[in-house]
Amino acid sequence: MSVRSPSEPSAVAGRVRPWRLQSQGYVALLGGVAAVTAIALINAKRLGVPIKGRALIACAGLLGT
Repeated sequence: MSVRSPSEPSAVAGRVRPWRLQSQGYVALLGGVAAVTAIALINAKRLGVPIKGRALIACAGLLGT
């Protein structure tokens, strides 16, 4: 086993990778606050953020519009 390999490869292999933050910047520039909020919510779901955290993201998006 290498130092760089994950300790639980099956857990890492099954997860969907989130979008990079830089990609969300492009969405913000081209689509505005509503678009970046939608992408952030999708990303949060992919990362397994609890519903309370996703609600905070949605509230921040609503405040930004």
